Amino acid sequence: MARWLHRLGVTWLTLLRFGDVEVSKRGKRSVRESSILKLKNPAASFVPPEIFQGLPPSFLREIEERGKTHDFEKGHIFFKAGQNGQGLFLLERGAVQTFRPSGVKKLIIADIKAPAIFGEMGCVGRCLYHCSAQAIESSRVRILSKSDLNELLERHPIVTKRLLDLVSERFVSVLMDLDATSFRQLIPRLAGLLLERAEGDL
Repeated sequence: MARWLHRLGVTWLTLLRFGDVEVSKRGKRSVRESSILKLKNPAASFVPPEIFQGLPPSFLREIEERGKTHDFEKGHIFFKAGQNGQGLFLLERGAVQTFRPSGVKKLIIADIKAPAIFGEMGCVGRCLYHCSAQAIESSRVRILSKSDLNELLERHPIVTKRLLDLVSERFVSVLMDLDATSFRQLIPRLAGLLLERAEGDL
């Protein structure tokens, strides 16, 4: 499974490099360490993301015990494209956006709402993040290290399959967005060519 995740990750990276399209423009914003908020209630009830649902309670307890939970302000950057993987991020509250930067442009990969996970590509294959992730509202995130995740995956291979399904789903979503954007960009060009042709026939 890890080998398939690695292959898919390489294909995804190639696709993102090709996708120099403007989905939205944002000014640069500096986010300091103050974006990590002081935890008000770190022992709040843990709601597992879909990928972990249906697993034994002992597995979920291990996630709670091994993962480190932090609260983050809106705008916090969790990681950037090209950085080495730190682990798996479990979004317990709030929302996170993953995107691929290209100058002042950025290709949005996904808008993720709790409960969910992100940063999965930093845990498999070459263990590199192929996109950046930023909190788009105040969020609580539990971080599970790669070593802890690998140990849990060995005992629960169904989670590896679910990771593969998730990566595939997000890959297809990006591919469809790129296809739709490319088509939209062709419409003005086609209209201009038709206008020139019409004017030439007059």
